[in-house]
Amino acid sequence: MLDAAAAETLTRSVMLGTARAAAPVQKAFGGLIAPDDPKAALKALALLGQHNRFRRPAGVAAASVESLFPDERAIVPEAARLLLLSLLSGKSGDPTDAVALAVADAMERRRLRLHPFDLARLEDFVKAHADQLGASAVAWTQRHATATTPDTYSFVETIDETNWMHGRPAQRAAFIRGLRATDAAHARALVEGVFASEQAPVRLVLVKALSENLSLADQPFLEGLAKDRAPTVREAAEGLLARLPGSPQAAKLLQECLSRIKRVSAGVLRRRTALQLEYPATVKEWQREAWAISTFGTIALDDFAKGLELSIDDVAAATAYDQILSTVLAVQASQSRRYDVLARLVREGLVYAWVAMVQADDIDILDPAAWSAAAIQPDLWREIPGAVMRLYAKLRAPLPAPTAEQLLASKAWLDLLGLAEQNMPDPLMFSTIATLVPQALRDALRKQLAPLSADLNARALAALSLLDIIEAA
Repeated sequence: MLDAAAAETLTRSVMLGTARAAAPVQKAFGGLIAPDDPKAALKALALLGQHNRFRRPAGVAAASVESLFPDERAIVPEAARLLLLSLLSGKSGDPTDAVALAVADAMERRRLRLHPFDLARLEDFVKAHADQLGASAVAWTQRHATATTPDTYSFVETIDETNWMHGRPAQRAAFIRGLRATDAAHARALVEGVFASEQAPVRLVLVKALSENLSLADQPFLEGLAKDRAPTVREAAEGLLARLPGSPQAAKLLQECLSRIKRVSAGVLRRRTALQLEYPATVKEWQREAWAISTFGTIALDDFAKGLELSIDDVAAATAYDQILSTVLAVQASQSRRYDVLARLVREGLVYAWVAMVQADDIDILDPAAWSAAAIQPDLWREIPGAVMRLYAKLRAPLPAPTAEQLLASKAWLDLLGLAEQNMPDPLMFSTIATLVPQALRDALRKQLAPLSADLNARALAALSLLDIIEAA
C-alpha cells in the first residue's frame, strides 16, 4: 500500500501536475485504482489527503531562545485588564490625566507590567509611561518608534551606583536626585564624570536633578556650564545658580527683587509697615502673579527676610496687604521647606496659594506629604478650584490621610457633590479626587460618589477599583 516513498512520489506528481509527471496510481495503491480510470488522479488525491491526515509529523527538537529583554515583572491581574482598557484606551482614555498618572505610579510601585496583548490597545498610555511600565513596554515603544527593529533594548529595573549610567534619562535623574538628599557631593561627582559624553536632553535632566540640596560646593560645576553647547542646559544651570545662596546670580536676583518692593504704612487705628511689589511696565495685570513667582519665587526665604531687615514673621505680616507678594513668600517658604511658615500664610488668608504653585511648571514640590499638610487646607476652601485636577500631576502621590479626610469632610466638597446633578461639573474633578485619596479612604469616597449619575462617577469609581486591584497584587 501507500508507503513513505510512494507517498513522496505521488505528492510530487500531484503538486507538479499529472500531465507533466504521471502519477504512479496503480503502483502506489496496490492496484486499488485502475490505471485507465478517468478519475484516477482525483481518487489518488483524495486518498493521499486522507493519508496525510493520519501521518504523525516528525518530532521537532525543543529550542531554547534567549529573550531580547528580561522582564521579571508580573503581569497585572486579569481583573485589571478590562478596567485598564476602559479607562486608558480609545477616545475616553487620556494618557496624561490624573488617573493615567496614578495607574502608572501604582504599577511601578508594585512592579507590574501590562499583558502583551494590551500593549497595542493601550498605545498612547504605553508611550507616555513606558519608563514606569517595565522592560516590555520600553521594548514595544522602541520597536514602534523606529523604521527597523532594534537588536537590543535599554532598561534597568533597579538603578544603583553600578548601573545608573545605563538607565533611561528619567531613571538616572531620579537616582541622582535621591542621592543628592544623602550625599550631595558624591551625586555631583557622578554627574561630572559622565556629563561631557551625554546628549543635550540627558544633560538637561541631570542638571535639574542637582536642584536638591544645593550648596556653594556646586557653584564651580554650574558656572562651568555657561559655555555648554545646549541653550537649555545653560538656562537650567543659570536658574540653579540664581537659587544658590551666596552666588553672584542669587545676590543680583535678590537686589532686583528688593528694588521693586515698596514700604508703605497700612492700618487705621494701628499703623504698621506693609510691603508692596512694583511691576515692570511691560507686565500686564493678568501676568503679574506668574511673573512675580517665576522671577522671585526661588529666592531663599532667609535671604529675602535678611535683605528686608525684618524677621520672617514680620515679613509674613507685612506682605499680607499684597496678595501677590504674599504668594511669592509662600512659594519661597515652600522651596526652602519652611512648611511652618507656609501653613501660617495659608491659615491667615492665603488659602489658594497652592494653586499658583501647581500651575507653575518650574516650581518643584520637594516633599509632597509635608507640603500637602501645610498648603492644602480644604476646611478653608469656599469651593473646589479647577486647579485640583492638576494637583496629582504635581505631587505624584495621594494626599496624606489627615488632609484627605479634611477634603472629604469639607463644605466645599460636600457642596460640589450636592449640586453635581444640577451644575454638572467636569467628571475629571471626581476622578482626580479618586487619585488623591489614599487607599484607606477609598471606601468612604465610593459611598459619597455612589448617588451620582454614571456620567459623573463612572470614571472615578472605575479608577478606585483599578487602583485597589493593582495595589493588592
